Amino acid sequence: SIYLNELDEALAQIQENTGIEKFDLIGMDACLMSQMEVYMMLQPYAHTAVASEETEPGLGWAYSAFLSLLVYDPSIDATQLAANIVETYIDQDERVTDDQARADFLNQNSSTGGFFGTTRISAAQLASQLEQNITLTAVNLDNIIQVNTALNDFAYAMQSVSQQAVASARSYTQSYTS
Repeated sequence: SIYLNELDEALAQIQENTGIEKFDLIGMDACLMSQMEVYMMLQPYAHTAVASEETEPGLGWAYSAFLSLLVYDPSIDATQLAANIVETYIDQDERVTDDQARADFLNQNSSTGGFFGTTRISAAQLASQLEQNITLTAVNLDNIIQVNTALNDFAYAMQSVSQQAVASARSYTQSYTS
């Protein structure tokens, strides 16, 4: 694991040692990284970020899919690449689309019947099961300071309204891993 202050120090050192002003893209193939505090820490170091606000399945990203795009078109900009990472996240992951890789994935923890209790599941069925709780977001970090300011303004405004109404509204929002 790495703490945000450690990541901040590492990225600052990279900037200092390489002279890179900002990376085009920083991706976080890890759980629970799509949070405002993460994006605010990344903002001085990158223009675009990709991260998940939820727990990621054991699959991780579909690296072969989006890296193939980058090999095919090295001039693709970070915004397009980030969108492609999000689009290919589950549907084009090799462990979903390749029959043998899917069987191997499903056989993990086979003493308990595998991940979904069976190894006879189609790519479409596996993708459907996995994407029910999948989140992945591409964020333009060049605008994140304004988003953070608006979020802070909203939080301050919420302090002056009925807290019972706020609690009621909160109970109807989408929840993530607790």
